[in-house]
Amino acid sequence: MAALGLGCFALNYVAPEVGIGGATTVLGFALCLGAASMWALSNILVKLIQQHLPDFDVLGFLAWCSMVPVLPFVLMSLLVDPPPAPLNWLSATLEGWLAVAYLGWAATIFASSLWTNLLKRHGPNKVAPFSLGIPVVGLASGMLLLGEQITTWQWAGIALTVSAIACVVLPGRLSLPLPAR
Repeated sequence: MAALGLGCFALNYVAPEVGIGGATTVLGFALCLGAASMWALSNILVKLIQQHLPDFDVLGFLAWCSMVPVLPFVLMSLLVDPPPAPLNWLSATLEGWLAVAYLGWAATIFASSLWTNLLKRHGPNKVAPFSLGIPVVGLASGMLLLGEQITTWQWAGIALTVSAIACVVLPGRLSLPLPAR
């Protein structure tokens, strides 16, 4: 069901609705799929590390992992962005600094530490299904905070994704009892 939901999100690019859309691109969608694949791989790595080192330091692990993308991102920025004015970062707005603080601390360190600790305690098969909600939260946030319109394909993707989460999280409550023989 989740794969069908993802297919609906992809169909949004194949058969877009007239007058709606344009907020994302096929490249952006492909990059999101790549990021999701890397996140899935990191979940598996955390579980493997935990099997060999049950008391590994999650925060230290995240700190070292966070250092890996810095150099490629700096190089990409130097290649793509216009050259910055000297000390241009001093002119950042309060909203800009709050965004950096949120992404650096709340989203990266705090949330990733919580997620990794959940993986250590419960394993990827029980925790990972909740990551299916990320596109739903992203679309809902865009709709509520930015006034974006949701297409029919996106609504179908949301419905299938939420149904998939419900089937994984509530399997006993959603299944019908088999008749006794």
